[in-house]
Amino acid sequence: KYDDGSLYAGLAYTRSTTGVDDSAALGASAFRQVDDLRAAAIYRFSANTRIGVIYDRTEGDLTQAGAKLYGNRSLKQSVWYVNGSLGIGANGRLIAQYGQAGKLSGGSSSLADSGKAQHYELGYEHDLSKRTLVKVLYSEIRNNSAAKYDFAIGSIGGVAAGADPKGFAVGLRHSF
Repeated sequence: KYDDGSLYAGLAYTRSTTGVDDSAALGASAFRQVDDLRAAAIYRFSANTRIGVIYDRTEGDLTQAGAKLYGNRSLKQSVWYVNGSLGIGANGRLIAQYGQAGKLSGGSSSLADSGKAQHYELGYEHDLSKRTLVKVLYSEIRNNSAAKYDFAIGSIGGVAAGADPKGFAVGLRHSF
């Protein structure tokens, strides 16, 4: 990472090996190995105002069972986000984020559109103290007709292909 005060940049690479080989049934995992490269940059105009970008490229090597399911031995996808905050008063920030997941490449042509989606977020953060923050956020995912993205940890579960999940979140964070 690089951090000089106003400019922050980071680069991360992760390789996950599942331990699943070609003789395993699909139930274990469709992937033998997944590589992920992520880059981020943030420019801080002030303590409460900033703009940032994130780019993520994931490539997965499939097992034989996974290759039969997806139509090839590897899958690739790129995702990017732009985000920012605008200081409001001494302790508040209007926050926003937009992201886009690109098509899945490397698999069958019918699979490509199952990776495409857009993600929007708009919210407000307020510092109650030096270590305590309250936050309210609206988030919406617009899935392509074949995509089924959900909110991960805050999953609503069972998102149908092409559905557009939306939600509000309220949170309180205290740093110890």
